[in-house]
Amino acid sequence: MNNVIRITTRLCEIAVVVLVLLITVDVLIGVFFRYVIGNALSWSEELARYLMIWMGFIAASLLLKEEKHIGMTIFRDTFSPFFRNLAILAGDFAIIIFLLVWCWASWKTMQVIKNDLSSGLNIRLMWPLLAMPVCSGLMIFQQLALIPAHIKMLGTSKNVSKKDEKED
Repeated sequence: MNNVIRITTRLCEIAVVVLVLLITVDVLIGVFFRYVIGNALSWSEELARYLMIWMGFIAASLLLKEEKHIGMTIFRDTFSPFFRNLAILAGDFAIIIFLLVWCWASWKTMQVIKNDLSSGLNIRLMWPLLAMPVCSGLMIFQQLALIPAHIKMLGTSKNVSKKDEKED
């Protein structure tokens, strides 16, 4: 299982780097055509937007794995270590439920607009919006991968969160 997590994480990291490079090239080409040649490209901004959507959601899954998302710990930190770790584990399940609902809702939305075309690229809107169910699935996977460590920590007095461990 650790190999699957490591490979998935590495592929996501590579995808984010490639997407950042593509966005940079697209924006530079767009600026060049608009201000140097004087003839703006009709698709450049739309492509950058769609690439940024994919990049943001894939990066969000990486942040979830590293437990780097913003969190409200003011109440959790007042708990004893056992209840703090239990609260983190409960949060894991709440996040998974939210992501399942989001995945389902985004899939339903895609079914409605799957044949609509984008104005600049003239592609089906299904392709850029596929980022939502795909990346929510990635986030569910990353969150599920954290649960065994969080369960293991219930029997100890240590904090579960990687973020908490780095602050200690």
